[in-house]
Amino acid sequence: MPLSEHEQKILSDLEESLSQQDPRFAKSVSKTNVIVHARRRVRGGVVGFIVGLAILIVFLTQSTLWGLVGSR
Repeated sequence: MPLSEHEQKILSDLEESLSQQDPRFAKSVSKTNVIVHARRRVRGGVVGFIVGLAILIVFLTQSTLWGLVGSR
């Protein structure tokens, strides 16, 4: 549903106000989008999985009991 002309004017006024008050934040917000945030979360999940798997393998080779505790 498109915005009305009044809503578009309010939005542009808010954007302009933000740019004047904190230009660095406004620039960083304008450069990011949903895809950037999703990639960051997926990357973190993959890294967490790999680290967890590595810890599991290390403890499993050290001690079966620690390996089983780590797999829970």
